[in-house]
Amino acid sequence: STQGYSSAASDVYKRQVQAKRQIGSVIKPFVYLAAFENGFSPNDVFEDREISYKGWKPKNASGKYYGRITLADALIKSVNTIAVRVAVETGVRKVKKTAMKFGIVSSDCEESGAIALGVCQTRVIDAAAAYTALANGGYGVTPYAISEVQNADGEILYERTGSGRARLTNPKYIAELDNILLDVIMKGTGKRAFPGILAKGKTGTTQNYRDAWFVGYTQDYTAAVWVGNDDETPMNKVGGNSLPSDIW
Repeated sequence: STQGYSSAASDVYKRQVQAKRQIGSVIKPFVYLAAFENGFSPNDVFEDREISYKGWKPKNASGKYYGRITLADALIKSVNTIAVRVAVETGVRKVKKTAMKFGIVSSDCEESGAIALGVCQTRVIDAAAAYTALANGGYGVTPYAISEVQNADGEILYERTGSGRARLTNPKYIAELDNILLDVIMKGTGKRAFPGILAKGKTGTTQNYRDAWFVGYTQDYTAAVWVGNDDETPMNKVGGNSLPSDIW
């Protein structure tokens, strides 16, 4: 009988598919992707300085400003102020549309400049799927767990069909982003995630260290790591550039 197993399994809290958590700076590649789709370039230079939107003054995690900096370097260093400016100047609605297209945020994500800092919630599996679409050249990905089911006689009872979704954006923009995410690991906030082979990815940390992320990909695999407490209490200064990067 499988009755006991089914009952026990239903009581398991599956964080990767059930928990929705703020994603932090893991959203930033999609902010910049939206910018590239709307005329910006990785080599565009912005002045990193104090900014204010309706009284809200986003700060950089480092507590300093970087002065003149390219968009590529701003993503490598995970500069908050530039990400917010890019989102606002691109258009917050356009940023949300791009992020939704890749499945990393849902329609209830608030349309404000704070979208660039990852205040919207997502699931771990959706973060992995979104980054897989970056890894494969921009083709949409629908996560699945079961490829085939057979009975004791080898008869196929179920077989997954479908070849996936369409291309979500121009491959030129994916290639530009890919090069930047390589540098995130080689010389940016994700240095501790370097696995000794070619890899790309992004760190993420939310307010008061409630969530810490690293999501990245190699030629063959994508993996998303989230660390946090189920009750959303702060951790002891665990950021995306520490334990999640080590796990990844």
